[in-house]
Amino acid sequence: MKKLLIPVICIVTTIFIYSCTKNTSNKVDYVIPITEETAVQKLIESETFIDFSTHFIPDFINLMKYHRSEKIQMQKSHFLQQIKNSNNEEVNLSNIYNEYSISYEHAIVLKNKIDNDLLKLFNTNKYLLNFDEVTTQRIILNAINSGLRSDDPRWKESKKELSRILHYKTNNNFITYSTTGNNFAPAFELDLTADEVWECLRGAIGFGSAGILGIAGLTKLAKAGIQEIVITASKFLAKNAGWLGIAITLLDFGSCIYSETND
Repeated sequence: MKKLLIPVICIVTTIFIYSCTKNTSNKVDYVIPITEETAVQKLIESETFIDFSTHFIPDFINLMKYHRSEKIQMQKSHFLQQIKNSNNEEVNLSNIYNEYSISYEHAIVLKNKIDNDLLKLFNTNKYLLNFDEVTTQRIILNAINSGLRSDDPRWKESKKELSRILHYKTNNNFITYSTTGNNFAPAFELDLTADEVWECLRGAIGFGSAGILGIAGLTKLAKAGIQEIVITASKFLAKNAGWLGIAITLLDFGSCIYSETND
């Protein structure tokens, strides 16, 4: 009977939001008290956080870039109003995205990469699990901001890698899911420094909108020992965060990038 309970529990858990990939060997570190300032400094000095930053920023750019379809750019207000009226229901969102010649499913795949970036960060820096959602986001943003301005050779190398990634045209890496064949965004050269891109991203995410990153849900998963988020879990996190906030953030980020590029 006990042997049967294990797969049943795993299946039920997966139906809700979890991947069945767990690590139960290190689930108590987060109870150690630590100040916000110390947490920022620990992240800046952490090799795993430098690696996180090098992946998180490009992954966020890819999600933003996917939302720069020509139709969305021409009808931003209408697009956002439709998202607002969707009630965060997957079927409604899928239909809206199809109307704008892109795929909600693919947007979730791109969002899933960001979710897993953050989950890995929490799993390798358990002390972050001490903080509430808004404070955790503030710590992460302040640490990236300070790191990118650091003289640490590791951060300088990370900035070089980011700058290499950031030099491309928006439509070069576009994956299309078009029903009309007309979903390409206007081409523009993303010839910006890592600092310029970071300022746009930091401004778009903001310090008071932690929910758009799903941090509260992600920290719960990290505390439970979850090592990887499946697509179903990313959909759940996105619904809880509210897709309207995510869409506004992505469009604001894209507008900032486009403005900086044309300055």
